[in-house]
Amino acid sequence: MKKNLFDINAANSVISRSGQLKSNSTNLWGEMNATEMLLHCNSCNRQNLEESRGNEKTTFKQLLLRILALYVAPDFKKGIKGEETHNTKGKIDSSCFEEQRVEFINLIKRFPENKKRADFNPSCIW
Repeated sequence: MKKNLFDINAANSVISRSGQLKSNSTNLWGEMNATEMLLHCNSCNRQNLEESRGNEKTTFKQLLLRILALYVAPDFKKGIKGEETHNTKGKIDSSCFEEQRVEFINLIKRFPENKKRADFNPSCIW
């Protein structure tokens, strides 16, 4: 079973791991430095926590695609392009690292509190 940020233990694990991150940590996630990656995560997490999902039911096709993406073929290539709104490369200075980490931790703490929103949102599953 994959970790889910709506589970308090998984959220605490991610928070604990973020404490090991340094502003000069080697980037294992592509071209972004640690501060840019935290800004990217904060942007995505804020979107998941704060934007409306609507009331539409998940279709069978959507369910199959989620299962395929999360469990059958979860090894995505590094460096693939994401949404432009979450592109943070070169948009923040490394001096903002601690501010971004604090925001990251605060956002992760909100996931278990918002468990009712966990209507199988795949971007919240690690």
